[in-house]
Amino acid sequence: MSQETGSGALEALRRERFSVLTTRRRDGTAVPTTVWHVVRDEKIYLSTPANTGKVKRLRRDPTVTIAASDRGGRLRGTPLEGRARFLEGTEAAAIEAALRRRYGLSKRAIDLWCRLRRVGQIVVEVSPVPTAPDIEAIADPDRSESPRRPSAGS
Repeated sequence: MSQETGSGALEALRRERFSVLTTRRRDGTAVPTTVWHVVRDEKIYLSTPANTGKVKRLRRDPTVTIAASDRGGRLRGTPLEGRARFLEGTEAAAIEAALRRRYGLSKRAIDLWCRLRRVGQIVVEVSPVPTAPDIEAIADPDRSESPRRPSAGS
């Protein structure tokens, strides 16, 4: 992941109110889910009911991608590869409070729904991970990202 791409993706996540978190099934099938999030210290945080499929998939495989999106899940930013971990205690409480501040009554309604259904919530931290560098760029640092085309006179 280039620094520019990573910082641009994080800026898009800070701007947008929705993101698409993509987890993987056992067979490798990608499962995108639109979620609310907050960004703090170059990490992305979200909360989800504990009985969801995404929690089960994250327990098995913590590798994810996350990208800014609109409410319908249409991407509005570059996807970041990341590694998820579950938070507990004061860390989780601080993120829940940040989500309540950002999403207001909507978040409080979800919290109430979970309490009434006696479903706990899980707070997830996504730490972006660098992607594998472009091998050709390492071999030839002067090479531009797009292939050069011969000029018309060549």
